[in-house]
Amino acid sequence: MEYRNFRVTKSITGILAHVIGKTPAAKLFKSNTLALAKPGKVQFPLFAIRYNVSSYLQSIDRGNNLASNKARAHFTLSGYHFDPDDITRLLGIEPTSVDASGARSALDKPVISSWELSTETMADNIDVYKMTEILIKKIEPVKEKILQVIKSHNLSPRIGVVLVLSIDKNESVPDVGFGARTIRFLADIGAFANVEYKLSERI
Repeated sequence: MEYRNFRVTKSITGILAHVIGKTPAAKLFKSNTLALAKPGKVQFPLFAIRYNVSSYLQSIDRGNNLASNKARAHFTLSGYHFDPDDITRLLGIEPTSVDASGARSALDKPVISSWELSTETMADNIDVYKMTEILIKKIEPVKEKILQVIKSHNLSPRIGVVLVLSIDKNESVPDVGFGARTIRFLADIGAFANVEYKLSERI
């Protein structure tokens, strides 16, 4: 079996100490092939040191690499038995997503359809006030048309904020609220606000 010398440094010592004690493959060569050479040097099978240190470093990376905060805001019209394409045509605004399930559902088994206009997902320096105002500026010019489709299609309007919060304790939690312009628009069209919180996963 091929052996090569590795000089022991403070960092590699810590890694090897963990590897030798924690992984099955390391235990295998610990008992059979680990041998001291000259002071300050140790000998390992080349494949074993490569395998175990690589696995250890990957596990460190997976454990410490945490996702940052993310958020987006959306304006949504939802209701039963309507085709979102009709809303797009009447408002003259292209949505970012639609769900036409309700347009194909039976009258005795109603399913909700939705028409949604969303901001891009933002990360770091999240400003909920600014995101919602961006939406309002886009839909304010067609406020009267929105009121008309709400009435004609029996729709429920809402402004939503989706927050994916980092599990990193060093990340701050974004302020959540709505400016006067947004609140006034919501009141004018009879909309409600919804804030959805989720926890991010490790990446």
